[in-house]
Amino acid sequence: MLVRTRYILLLYLLIFSLFAYSEKSANRDSLQLICEQATKVSDHRRALEIAIELKKVAEKENNDRSLAYAYYFEGISNVLLGNGEDGRRQLAKAEELSHQINNDTLIIAIYNGYGVYEANVHANYVMAQQYFFRSLEYAIKVNDRLRQAKIESNLAEIAYIRKDSTGLKYALDCYEWARENSNKQMIFVGAYHCANLLQMMGKYDRALSYLRIADEVSQHEKYAERCTVYKLYAAIFLSLQKYDEAINYLEKAIKEIDNAQASTLPEVYLCYAKVRAAQNLYAESNRLIAKGLEIAHEKSITSSLAGFYELAAQNYELTGDYKKALAIFKKYKEACDTIYNVEKERSVNELRVNYDIDKREREASYQKLLLDREMKKTTILYLTLGFVLFFLCILYYFYYKQNRLYKKIVLQNRDALFREELLKKKLKDSIAVNSSQPQIKPSVTLNDEKMAQLYEQICELMDEKRLYTDNNLTRERLAEILNTNRTYLSQVINEKAGMGYSQFINDYRIKEAIRVLSDKEHNTYPLKALCSDLGFSSMTTFYKLFSATVGMTPSTYRKTMLGLDTDK
Repeated sequence: MLVRTRYILLLYLLIFSLFAYSEKSANRDSLQLICEQATKVSDHRRALEIAIELKKVAEKENNDRSLAYAYYFEGISNVLLGNGEDGRRQLAKAEELSHQINNDTLIIAIYNGYGVYEANVHANYVMAQQYFFRSLEYAIKVNDRLRQAKIESNLAEIAYIRKDSTGLKYALDCYEWARENSNKQMIFVGAYHCANLLQMMGKYDRALSYLRIADEVSQHEKYAERCTVYKLYAAIFLSLQKYDEAINYLEKAIKEIDNAQASTLPEVYLCYAKVRAAQNLYAESNRLIAKGLEIAHEKSITSSLAGFYELAAQNYELTGDYKKALAIFKKYKEACDTIYNVEKERSVNELRVNYDIDKREREASYQKLLLDREMKKTTILYLTLGFVLFFLCILYYFYYKQNRLYKKIVLQNRDALFREELLKKKLKDSIAVNSSQPQIKPSVTLNDEKMAQLYEQICELMDEKRLYTDNNLTRERLAEILNTNRTYLSQVINEKAGMGYSQFINDYRIKEAIRVLSDKEHNTYPLKALCSDLGFSSMTTFYKLFSATVGMTPSTYRKTMLGLDTDK
């Protein structure tokens, strides 16, 4: 009894452990899903909070996979919120764990995160492209078309920063794929980058059409970050000299500033300062420049410094304060020189990097071409299979319809044979009764009476003596047996039976064939023997006449007849 109790306790403990493990696993997966959803709608602060919680749970349970994802979401959120160095370290930890657990899908996202870091924090766009293409290689390797589209959107953004209009092809590829696959997030991203690049190229009408699509999706999907959309609207209307509309969108952007990416904040203030300068409100423009510079220094965003200093120098020059204009212009030159020196330090490797980028781009295009070819082959295969299935269905339908017709014919023949036998029996009984009574012959001519008697003799020879089974039964021989001539014999058969001599004989043979084939006791009767016994000269003649009369071959008739018995 004690042993049984111990086993019961162990069983309860096992069930409780499994339940607890399942609950923990569900909790981890739930936290990871929340991180993914928050990142998807650009709510990076929420993603960061949940990622920290996921990291605690993963460390407590010693789960490397969940820990790798926690570090990734924490890292990318910090990069986008302006905590670049913290984010870089967390992405490096995520990469280390991802290689240990061999998770290529996460590695794609991490290299993509490195690219975002290099672009936003160090303004190192060549290195950013390098990371994006490394990420693209992994995406092609695992055939992850969604992440390929995301990487293409990042390449489009880098192209915009570098004032490279060829980036439009990446944005369009991303947008078209998203539309084909009804992916709302990537429709937003692709449309936004198309608008951004078209605005840079001076194609404002097309830019607005794409931006409205991005705006509509962001509102419908309730994306947290709408600041970038409003900023781009303002930039387009500034270029069109519609300053009131530009200011309206910039005010909306500032209201959404808490949800914006760190790199977007200085751009909003720089755009606002340009609008005020265009309206000759230089003091207001300088105030906005000062606010933007403060954010840029706080978030370590160096890429926008030169733009602020250049605009400030222009403002002071236009207001006649040449001393301040000169001082600010020096800062502008220093910012430009800093960027130039950084680029100069990289120039030794830039040719190699650009070559690697071009090589990877060609490889990516080639892999994409191969993938498209495989998809076309697969599509053709499915269409072919569909056509074959459709053709087989049609064949089956006609086979089913023909089979039903065959069964109907066999049933009709069986019923006809049954009725014929019944009528013959009644006829014999009637003759027996009538033979005992005096007969009153109808008034017919002598010629008619002779023809009727002769036809009756012919039928008797066929029915009783089965003369039709003799394959040498010629017209002359039958006339000799009946003691008449062949001409008169043909006339009698033609008038009484309504057919020629050969057809009359073959009709008896076919009827006998139907009778034999309808009898399941004769199902082993060889058709060749039946053909010979019925008096046919060849199997070809037998098959041809039987098919013409019945509508199917003798073998099909027998098979159908046996099938009827099986169905029963």
